Amino acid sequence: MAATEEQRKAHIALAKAIWHQDAGNSVPSDPKARQDAFQLVKKDLMKRARKLEVLLDRLGYEIAPKS
Repeated sequence: MAATEEQRKAHIALAKAIWHQDAGNSVPSDPKARQDAFQLVKKDLMKRARKLEVLLDRLGYEIAPKS
């Protein structure tokens, strides 16, 4: 089943948060370099984000955007 646009945005945001935690201080400060570095690992991080969302759902939690 394909993710909705809202779910996709949540997965990308979660993937970026995971990337920042994993990369720590090695995240490039230049926006273009940062975007390129994220694109290299995006596929794997999106998979981790989806798995994390399923796990949280099983535990009774939900990822929701700030209003």
